[in-house]
Amino acid sequence: MKAAEYHSVQSVSASSLKWFRKSPAHFKAALDGKLQSESTPAQIRGTMLHSLVLECRADYVVAPETYDGGKKWNRNATFCKEWEAAQTKPVIRQSEADTIQAAAMAVRENRLAARLLIGGDAEKSFFVKCKRTGLDLKSRMDYWTPRWIVDLKTTEDASFSKFKRSAASYDYEMQAAFYCYVSNLAGHEIVDFYFIALELEPLPMVNVFLIEPDDLEIATAKLMKELDAVAKCFESNHWPGYCDNAPTMLSVPPWKFESDEPEKLDMEN
Repeated sequence: MKAAEYHSVQSVSASSLKWFRKSPAHFKAALDGKLQSESTPAQIRGTMLHSLVLECRADYVVAPETYDGGKKWNRNATFCKEWEAAQTKPVIRQSEADTIQAAAMAVRENRLAARLLIGGDAEKSFFVKCKRTGLDLKSRMDYWTPRWIVDLKTTEDASFSKFKRSAASYDYEMQAAFYCYVSNLAGHEIVDFYFIALELEPLPMVNVFLIEPDDLEIATAKLMKELDAVAKCFESNHWPGYCDNAPTMLSVPPWKFESDEPEKLDMEN
């Protein structure tokens, strides 16, 4: 299935649930297509890398080094602008293409990563109905097999300590729980969920992470509560923002009340 076709289907997805954690109002706006944003250069490069690693397809065009008989390629020149405007894929420099190709090769040359990317389907799309809530769910997985799922993540630092923090910050465990749950609803009992973390610069480095089964179980329990809350919002057609009927309690951090010197008590009073 083409990515555009997948994204055109209005269903609950792992990415839309990220908005729900911000607020139900954000979730509803995202579902209605009101929170669309332009992709950052890093996201565009990540998409190119996904296509090259997972589908062996170069979804980009490399700009020529020269034009008009040897002039250095200049994106401000009329000829160069017109040439790039005529392309149907993103245009990148040769140095950027070299970085992407080297990173893709690093994944394929990593024994563990290469084994995980065999026997399944890249960019696998699922559409299911949640038996618990009746919600329509969808997911598009980087690489899916009947026993495990692989998600490819580009990151600034693929070391254990740094990626662990990044995974916690971006709720990767919730994404894993959602993908596994959707696959299970489709009749496939997923055993393991892997992340292939890919560090692009200064040299391509690969790290493979298997999410802890206990953590996946806890994340799945949290996911069920989220889906219940989403279903309740649909049922009532009520999509609150940051607060609804009660204020959010604001506590002062303990360090604000700390003093360099203990206060002297006025014993006379």
